[in-house]
Amino acid sequence: MLYQSKFLKVTFLALCLVMGSFSHVSQSNAADNAGAQRFVADMGDQAIGFLSQNGLSQAQKEEKFRQLLQSKFDMATIGRFALGRNWRSASESQQQEYLRLFENMIVKIYASRFNEYKGEGFEVVSAKDTGKRDSLVSTYIVPNGGSKVKVDWRVRNKDGSFKIIDVIIEGVSMSLTQRSDFASVIQRGGGNIDVLLQHLR
Repeated sequence: MLYQSKFLKVTFLALCLVMGSFSHVSQSNAADNAGAQRFVADMGDQAIGFLSQNGLSQAQKEEKFRQLLQSKFDMATIGRFALGRNWRSASESQQQEYLRLFENMIVKIYASRFNEYKGEGFEVVSAKDTGKRDSLVSTYIVPNGGSKVKVDWRVRNKDGSFKIIDVIIEGVSMSLTQRSDFASVIQRGGGNIDVLLQHLR
Protein backbone atom coordinates (compact mmCIF):
# COMPACT_ATOMS: atom_id res chain seq x y z
CA MET A 1 0.00 0.00 0.00
CA LEU A 2 1.69 3.24 1.13
CA TYR A 3 4.48 1.56 3.09
CA GLN A 4 7.51 0.08 1.38
CA SER A 5 7.41 -3.69 1.84
CA LYS A 6 10.77 -4.09 3.58
CA PHE A 7 10.08 -1.37 6.12
CA LEU A 8 6.57 -2.69 6.73
CA LYS A 9 7.78 -6.21 7.52
CA VAL A 10 10.61 -5.04 9.78
CA THR A 11 8.33 -2.57 11.59
CA PHE A 12 5.80 -5.33 12.13
CA LEU A 13 8.46 -7.57 13.63
CA ALA A 14 9.66 -4.71 15.81
CA LEU A 15 6.15 -4.07 17.07
CA CYS A 16 5.76 -7.73 17.96
CA LEU A 17 9.16 -8.74 19.33
CA VAL A 18 10.36 -6.17 21.86
CA MET A 19 11.59 -8.12 24.90
CA GLY A 20 15.27 -7.48 25.59
CA SER A 21 17.70 -6.86 28.42
CA PHE A 22 18.89 -3.40 29.45
CA SER A 23 22.63 -3.12 28.89
CA HIS A 24 23.07 0.64 29.04
CA VAL A 25 21.35 3.77 30.32
CA SER A 26 22.74 7.23 29.62
CA GLN A 27 23.68 9.29 32.65
CA SER A 28 21.60 12.39 31.98
CA ASN A 29 17.87 11.91 32.44
CA ALA A 30 18.65 8.31 33.46
CA ALA A 31 15.29 7.68 35.10
CA ASP A 32 13.41 8.65 31.93
CA ASN A 33 15.67 6.54 29.70
CA ALA A 34 15.41 3.50 31.94
CA GLY A 35 11.65 3.97 32.04
CA ALA A 36 11.53 4.26 28.26
CA GLN A 37 13.40 0.96 27.89
CA ARG A 38 11.05 -0.80 30.28
CA PHE A 39 8.12 0.71 28.42
CA VAL A 40 9.32 -0.65 25.05
CA ALA A 41 9.99 -4.08 26.55
CA ASP A 42 6.54 -4.17 28.16
CA MET A 43 4.96 -3.39 24.81
CA GLY A 44 6.74 -6.40 23.34
CA ASP A 45 5.56 -8.66 26.13
CA GLN A 46 1.96 -7.68 25.39
CA ALA A 47 2.35 -8.24 21.64
CA ILE A 48 4.01 -11.63 22.02
CA GLY A 49 1.32 -12.59 24.50
CA PHE A 50 -1.53 -12.29 22.03
CA LEU A 51 0.44 -13.47 18.98
CA SER A 52 1.32 -16.67 20.81
CA GLN A 53 -2.30 -17.50 21.65
CA ASN A 54 -3.30 -19.94 18.93
CA GLY A 55 -6.86 -19.99 20.19
CA LEU A 56 -7.47 -16.34 19.32
CA SER A 57 -9.25 -15.52 16.09
CA GLN A 58 -7.82 -13.01 13.62
CA ALA A 59 -10.46 -10.50 14.73
CA GLN A 60 -9.50 -10.95 18.38
CA LYS A 61 -5.80 -10.48 17.60
CA GLU A 62 -6.63 -7.40 15.56
CA GLU A 63 -8.52 -5.90 18.48
CA LYS A 64 -5.66 -6.60 20.88
CA PHE A 65 -3.27 -4.98 18.42
CA ARG A 66 -5.51 -1.91 18.25
CA GLN A 67 -5.50 -1.72 22.05
CA LEU A 68 -1.70 -1.92 22.03
CA LEU A 69 -1.48 0.94 19.52
CA GLN A 70 -3.84 3.09 21.54
CA SER A 71 -2.04 2.49 24.83
CA LYS A 72 1.61 2.53 23.68
CA PHE A 73 1.66 4.88 20.68
CA ASP A 74 0.71 8.55 20.52
CA MET A 75 -1.43 8.02 17.44
CA ALA A 76 -2.71 11.61 17.40
CA THR A 77 0.82 13.05 17.35
CA ILE A 78 1.99 10.53 14.74
CA GLY A 79 -1.07 11.13 12.60
CA ARG A 80 -0.76 14.92 12.73
CA PHE A 81 2.92 14.73 11.82
CA ALA A 82 2.21 12.38 8.92
CA LEU A 83 -0.34 14.83 7.50
CA GLY A 84 2.18 17.68 7.74
CA ARG A 85 1.09 21.20 6.83
CA ASN A 86 -2.18 19.80 5.47
CA TRP A 87 -3.31 19.29 9.07
CA ARG A 88 -3.72 23.05 9.57
CA SER A 89 -5.75 23.49 6.40
CA ALA A 90 -8.09 20.59 7.20
CA SER A 91 -11.43 21.25 8.86
CA GLU A 92 -12.12 19.81 12.31
CA SER A 93 -14.37 17.12 10.84
CA GLN A 94 -11.69 16.22 8.29
CA GLN A 95 -9.08 16.02 11.06
CA GLN A 96 -11.25 13.72 13.16
CA GLU A 97 -12.05 11.43 10.24
CA TYR A 98 -8.42 11.38 9.15
CA LEU A 99 -7.16 10.29 12.59
CA ARG A 100 -9.77 7.51 12.72
CA LEU A 101 -8.91 6.32 9.22
CA PHE A 102 -5.16 6.59 9.91
CA GLU A 103 -5.45 4.28 12.92
CA ASN A 104 -7.63 1.84 10.97
CA MET A 105 -5.05 1.78 8.18
CA ILE A 106 -2.23 0.91 10.59
CA VAL A 107 -4.30 -1.84 12.23
CA LYS A 108 -5.35 -3.41 8.92
CA ILE A 109 -1.85 -3.33 7.42
CA TYR A 110 -0.15 -4.99 10.37
CA ALA A 111 -2.98 -7.37 11.19
CA SER A 112 -2.55 -8.87 7.73
CA ARG A 113 1.01 -9.86 8.74
CA PHE A 114 0.38 -11.55 12.09
CA ASN A 115 1.29 -14.94 10.63
CA GLU A 116 4.75 -13.68 9.61
CA TYR A 117 6.02 -13.89 13.18
CA LYS A 118 8.37 -16.88 13.22
CA GLY A 119 10.02 -16.58 16.62
CA GLU A 120 12.60 -13.90 15.82
CA GLY A 121 14.34 -12.38 18.82
CA PHE A 122 14.63 -8.76 19.87
CA GLU A 123 17.29 -6.97 21.91
CA VAL A 124 16.84 -3.66 23.72
CA VAL A 125 20.39 -2.37 24.00
CA SER A 126 20.47 1.32 24.98
CA ALA A 127 18.67 4.63 25.36
CA LYS A 128 19.71 8.27 25.07
CA ASP A 129 18.17 11.72 25.33
CA THR A 130 16.83 13.34 22.16
CA GLY A 131 15.35 16.55 23.53
CA LYS A 132 13.80 17.57 26.83
CA ARG A 133 11.05 14.95 26.80
CA ASP A 134 12.18 12.30 24.32
CA SER A 135 14.35 9.21 24.60
CA LEU A 136 15.65 7.16 21.69
CA VAL A 137 15.57 3.47 22.59
CA SER A 138 17.89 1.43 20.37
CA THR A 139 17.04 -2.18 19.61
CA TYR A 140 17.93 -4.98 17.22
CA ILE A 141 15.75 -7.56 15.54
CA VAL A 142 17.58 -10.88 15.70
CA PRO A 143 16.41 -13.15 12.86
CA ASN A 144 16.77 -16.92 12.90
CA GLY A 145 19.34 -16.46 10.16
CA GLY A 146 21.05 -13.43 8.69
CA SER A 147 22.12 -10.05 10.02
CA LYS A 148 20.55 -8.09 12.84
CA VAL A 149 18.33 -5.14 11.91
CA LYS A 150 18.60 -1.95 13.94
CA VAL A 151 15.32 -0.39 15.04
CA ASP A 152 15.15 2.79 17.13
CA TRP A 153 12.05 3.91 19.00
CA ARG A 154 11.46 7.59 19.79
CA VAL A 155 9.63 7.61 23.12
CA ARG A 156 8.11 10.77 24.59
CA ASN A 157 7.51 11.35 28.30
CA LYS A 158 4.27 13.27 28.79
CA ASP A 159 3.76 13.99 32.48
CA GLY A 160 5.26 10.65 33.46
CA SER A 161 3.44 8.67 30.76
CA PHE A 162 5.49 7.20 27.92
CA LYS A 163 4.29 7.07 24.31
CA ILE A 164 6.05 6.06 21.10
CA ILE A 165 6.03 8.83 18.49
CA ASP A 166 8.27 7.33 15.79
CA VAL A 167 9.94 4.10 14.68
CA ILE A 168 13.28 4.41 12.86
CA ILE A 169 14.46 1.38 10.88
CA GLU A 170 18.10 1.34 9.79
CA GLY A 171 18.10 5.14 9.95
CA VAL A 172 14.82 5.63 8.07
CA SER A 173 11.96 7.29 9.98
CA MET A 174 8.60 5.67 9.45
CA SER A 175 6.83 8.94 10.33
CA LEU A 176 8.79 10.82 7.68
CA THR A 177 8.18 8.04 5.15
CA GLN A 178 4.45 8.14 5.81
CA ARG A 179 4.43 11.94 5.65
CA SER A 180 6.06 11.83 2.22
CA ASP A 181 3.59 9.19 1.00
CA PHE A 182 0.55 11.16 2.19
CA ALA A 183 1.90 14.40 0.70
CA SER A 184 2.27 12.65 -2.66
CA VAL A 185 -1.33 11.40 -2.56
CA ILE A 186 -2.64 14.88 -1.75
CA GLN A 187 -0.45 16.52 -4.38
CA ARG A 188 -1.65 14.12 -7.06
CA GLY A 189 -5.18 15.03 -6.01
CA GLY A 190 -4.62 18.71 -6.65
CA GLY A 191 -3.96 19.57 -3.01
CA ASN A 192 -7.36 18.35 -1.84
CA ILE A 193 -7.21 16.47 1.49
CA ASP A 194 -10.48 14.71 0.61
CA VAL A 195 -8.50 12.71 -1.94
CA LEU A 196 -6.37 11.27 0.89
CA LEU A 197 -9.46 10.58 3.00
CA GLN A 198 -11.05 8.69 0.10
CA HIS A 199 -7.82 6.76 -0.37
CA LEU A 200 -7.78 5.77 3.31
CA ARG A 201 -11.45 4.81 3.26
